[in-house]
Amino acid sequence: MAPDSECDLDKLESKWALWREFLTGEDQHSIFNQIYIMLWDAAIWRIINEARRHSEALPGGGIAQNGMIHNFIDRAFFNGQALMIRRLYESEPPQKKRQVSLRGLIKDIKFNAHLLTMRNLRRVSAISYAPIFIKNEVIKPEIFEYLGGRLVDSCKNISIYVDKFVAHASTQENRGKLHTKYAQITFTQIMNAQKVICGVANFLDIKIFSDVQHGCLPLPSPGYLDFISEPLCPEGAIQFLDTKWKEYDEESFEWGNIMVSDVVNYLNT
Repeated sequence: MAPDSECDLDKLESKWALWREFLTGEDQHSIFNQIYIMLWDAAIWRIINEARRHSEALPGGGIAQNGMIHNFIDRAFFNGQALMIRRLYESEPPQKKRQVSLRGLIKDIKFNAHLLTMRNLRRVSAISYAPIFIKNEVIKPEIFEYLGGRLVDSCKNISIYVDKFVAHASTQENRGKLHTKYAQITFTQIMNAQKVICGVANFLDIKIFSDVQHGCLPLPSPGYLDFISEPLCPEGAIQFLDTKWKEYDEESFEWGNIMVSDVVNYLNT
């Protein structure tokens, strides 16, 4: 095998720094920082959902919890999780749109896999690579093909759901062309995507970059369950909440009239 060129080594050093920055950097959009937020939100929702199981059961079915509030919590959770998964699933490599995504990172590593020779890696990495990951003194590119495939299998349906129902308001005609499996997402799909995303990101850092495994769920503060048994508001404040709802209803109703007036004033100037 021909010796690695200095040009290849320089390119790998540049890529290596970029890849590590995107994976574990301090920026809020680094891959692991995105993962931490995703799992933190999921952990909070799981606590809320578990608390529902301990709520008072109503004689006619259901539980003694406000349906409007909990429907809002569920909708925000599922849409938020789907959006975060969609961001990590973005397929553009880092150098294209400058978006930080796990799938894009893998595609860029795979495209530059020829640079991952043992000779080059000894200059940028201090870890030892298992023989099963090496062929002809190069990291096997099929590793990254496999990791990308795992992301596609677990995240593709969620990504399509986001594109059609969350990030964009697709038309009825456009939605009608979709298979029914893309029209909704489940908690099981969310958890499976999280599992694969965390596994793939950890594999990259454990076996390719730094031999470090990350716990994906941040540690909560000691009092993270303080006041969780308290009601959302005291009984005496319920009438005030109703008043605030009606005030917003009246305010939003007038927005159409205000815009009509603004357009008329614009045309008269």
